[in-house]
Amino acid sequence: MDDHNDRQFLHKPFSVHLQWVRCGRLACRCRTAGPHQRHGPYYYAFSSSRGKLRKRYLPAAVGEQLLALQQEQRALRASARSCRSFLTSTSDVLREVTRW
Repeated sequence: MDDHNDRQFLHKPFSVHLQWVRCGRLACRCRTAGPHQRHGPYYYAFSSSRGKLRKRYLPAAVGEQLLALQQEQRALRASARSCRSFLTSTSDVLREVTRW
């Protein structure tokens, strides 16, 4: 990965996920093990570009920070949806009251 492609990738919307991977060695336990017996977890950023899913490895420290930020962002979006819903119902009530 070169620095230019990394910057270009991270300027697009992406999500961070943990993955457990197989290493490719024939005698390794990861070949036959379940998902959580494989190597990892490793952090990856996923993005879609021109209908194609792209995946980039993230170093652990960066992955942890981005995953925490992603979770914060999801919580804030849920809170914003709840506020929007409250404001909508409040404005509906106010409309009804002003009609009287």
